[in-house]
Amino acid sequence: MKKKIALPIFVFLFSLFVSCSKDDEPVVEPLTVTSIVPANNATAVELNSTVAVTFSRAITSDISGIKLLAPDNSEVGCDKTLSGNIVTLKPKAELDPGIPYKIQVNAKTTDDATVNSTSSFTTKNVSLALVSITPTNGATAVSRSAKVIIILNKKVKNTVVNSIAILPLPGEMWSVDYDGNKTITMSCTTALKANTKYDLRQFSPIESLTDADKLTLPTYSFTTGN
Repeated sequence: MKKKIALPIFVFLFSLFVSCSKDDEPVVEPLTVTSIVPANNATAVELNSTVAVTFSRAITSDISGIKLLAPDNSEVGCDKTLSGNIVTLKPKAELDPGIPYKIQVNAKTTDDATVNSTSSFTTKNVSLALVSITPTNGATAVSRSAKVIIILNKKVKNTVVNSIAILPLPGEMWSVDYDGNKTITMSCTTALKANTKYDLRQFSPIESLTDADKLTLPTYSFTTGN
């Protein structure tokens, strides 16, 4: 006569087997962001600042998911480095003043622990100012094919192309181009006149794109050569 195993004993043995199986599974240690520099919601951050993200554990070499984003969510060009559990983003150009930036973090470890987080900071604001202008003010013997290059310290409105001009104009056609960043280029479609003094004229202030700043350029002129 066959003996039957009581159901309660069978259930107990099955539960014990499942429990032991689970104990054998490796436990994945969570991955977290332990610090971010600049700190979240920091203000008046220096324009040449470097971003540093520190993790609780070492992560994989793929750090493409760690980004510095501009207000339009475009990625800011940065040199990225990974050292241990720290990722550093060094912007390739100075950050724009008075602008909110976002740090986006998507990373994982070799055992597939992941972390996704965001942080933000705002750069310090500066008054709209002229950085440089070439040829230099008062320059002589300037090439008759020269362009006037004006570099500012922050972005301005596109109306700048209608606010400045080079004189004299008779018989010459000057174009004013703004690159949408910080550089204004003024060029003549024909060769400049020889031994002629050229003056910069401004009809209205240059206006900042991000705030109410306005700029009046200093008196400027140059003289061509033969």
